[in-house]
Amino acid sequence: MNPAQGPTLRFTATDAENGERLDRALTARLPGQSRSAIQTQLRAGAGTVNGQTARPARRISSGDEVEFVGVPPDVIEIVAQDVGFEELERCQGVLALVKPAGLSVHPGPGHPDQTLVNGLLYRYPQVAAVGGSVRPGIVHRLDLQTSGVMLAALTDRAFLHLQAEFAARRVAKTYLAICRGVPEHARALIEAPIGRSERDRRAQSVHSARGRPATTAYRVLAAADGAALLEIDLITGRTHQARVHLAALGHPLLGDSLYGDGTGAERQMLHSHAVEVALPGGESRRWRSDPPADFTDTLERIGIGSEALQRSKSPGQPN
Repeated sequence: MNPAQGPTLRFTATDAENGERLDRALTARLPGQSRSAIQTQLRAGAGTVNGQTARPARRISSGDEVEFVGVPPDVIEIVAQDVGFEELERCQGVLALVKPAGLSVHPGPGHPDQTLVNGLLYRYPQVAAVGGSVRPGIVHRLDLQTSGVMLAALTDRAFLHLQAEFAARRVAKTYLAICRGVPEHARALIEAPIGRSERDRRAQSVHSARGRPATTAYRVLAAADGAALLEIDLITGRTHQARVHLAALGHPLLGDSLYGDGTGAERQMLHSHAVEVALPGGESRRWRSDPPADFTDTLERIGIGSEALQRSKSPGQPN
């Protein structure tokens, strides 16, 4: 069986990818392509490691030379639509933006259009040729009900650069969250592997037999009776990571119906507050976004003044 021909990806495996399955490493680097499609390509002989054809489960090592013939463009045509989001900055092909809560990043079940991708195509038509055809320009994602800063790529150079930065865990991601209850420790590191839940296919779990290493740092910025405002740094970038780790700690996010009881807010109280990364030219840039009104209104309602948000780290502060 010959693999269908799509764009070819070539890279040297990073230290962060050491020991990772080939299909998972490729999925992380190719957010515009599904893992199942990548596995199909690999089984058809579309991937090599150090010149040798490799199967999906092949474990790669730091320094391995990987080549992969990507999945060909889908026949689905994604239309350009005027979708609301705030642009923070465009620089060297990197777009920093603010995604509103309730906006899906890309088309999928239940969200065939009116997504961030549709909006990117409307404002920046050139993005159609960047990355996968279903998720052009997308290098990482935020959950549907998570608001805040995220990055997109408007050029191939920026796309490949950001892929490498995320894969090597050189992107600093800081979130604000409102959780149920007050954690025992004012500052802590949560280290627990995360994988797909065996009970609910929509969810992730720290009890999965196939969990991957995940690390979350948090500190309590303010506390009230029955709730706390947290600042969170995601050291790794697993699906639903902050939500899963806090729920496992016994402090699910207010409004999170998947990992908590869904009460206390109209949506999960999670906001991508800041993202820092090196641009393709080498200089570092950090973008911030204050949380939206529903977040600050929830703080006020539970007895935490919005001034507590000022305790979050300022631009340029180390994690």
